[in-house]
Amino acid sequence: MCSTFKEKRGSEEAFVNEVNAISCAVHRNLLRLEGFCVDKGERLLVFPFLPHGSVADYLKGGRLRDKTTLTWKHRRNIVLGTAEGLAYMHTDCTPRLIHCDVKAENVLLTKDNDPVICDFGLSKLVEVEVPSIPKRGGAGAAVRGTLGHLAPEVYATGKWSEKSDVFGFGVLLVELIAGSSLFDLPMSQGEPQGEGTGGSGKDQRDQKESGEGGGRKGTDEQGGATEEIKDVGGEKEKQAKQEEVEEEEREKAGDDMTLREWVTCEMQQGHVNTLVDVQIRSHPADCDPLEVQVFLHVALLCLQQSPTDRPTMSECVTMLQGTGLACRWQLWGNGMEEGMRPPDMPTPDGVVSDSGDSYLPLDISGPR
Repeated sequence: MCSTFKEKRGSEEAFVNEVNAISCAVHRNLLRLEGFCVDKGERLLVFPFLPHGSVADYLKGGRLRDKTTLTWKHRRNIVLGTAEGLAYMHTDCTPRLIHCDVKAENVLLTKDNDPVICDFGLSKLVEVEVPSIPKRGGAGAAVRGTLGHLAPEVYATGKWSEKSDVFGFGVLLVELIAGSSLFDLPMSQGEPQGEGTGGSGKDQRDQKESGEGGGRKGTDEQGGATEEIKDVGGEKEKQAKQEEVEEEEREKAGDDMTLREWVTCEMQQGHVNTLVDVQIRSHPADCDPLEVQVFLHVALLCLQQSPTDRPTMSECVTMLQGTGLACRWQLWGNGMEEGMRPPDMPTPDGVVSDSGDSYLPLDISGPR
């Protein structure tokens, strides 16, 4: 596999950055440089060929989505390996590196589904000052990277930091759990439900009102209709009205919601299952519900607006392994506005502890 840099303005700098970055970064979760070549106006970097594609190929709409299923075990391995690779770049590599374009397309998979971070073309050496990008066309006009995966401060100022990579990792983490790229997530379509859940909330509500899809009437053993099931104390009507109100709030927010706000909203309203890929929900026995919820909490921490509020990648690795998340989450919750306060997560005895056991279990249902 080769990366090609044709002779053009800036290619010399890009090529030197790529060679320097990869040659000094040696880690099992980083793509290894096999060699390079400069010939007739072209510069080539040679890497091992990984035929199993990238994480993006296994997300909704990806070329391998319908051929191979990424189990929760695979996704857990991908998340941890990617986090460890980025943590190495930020803290243990000499000189330290910033990737600058963390996304599903840049995480390749080995035959054992181990993640390998690639594409250091945008990498910046931490020791080198990164200048502000000219704002000829407004804020972020010349920012390099991938729209949607850029941290807010990068898009606004053009300045990168390790915390910018943390933001991109948070986006990747949500995509892996949901099984969809950022732009295929329900929040981008104004829908509260994920893939395989029977359409939008409005469609499901219309089906219920018309008696379709498990409506208001039951059947006897011979398939005949029984009398209409009556609500006790009007509780079902109240619940239906509450669901309508919640859906209207989501539809009003629409595309104005950030990824962090959407995930938080779904969690607050008890719709965590809508955040989980149908391929995972189809095999609940192969998944640890508690671990899924812990990973979602880590993603929310990574997606915070201010870079100083985000954890480091080393902290992400520790939290993903079940240590230190409760304390960090509690500090974040205490500092948030009331409307975005994360859900409470007490232990069975009501005391918040600094371990993964402090999180309420997540009931992952099958596809609906």
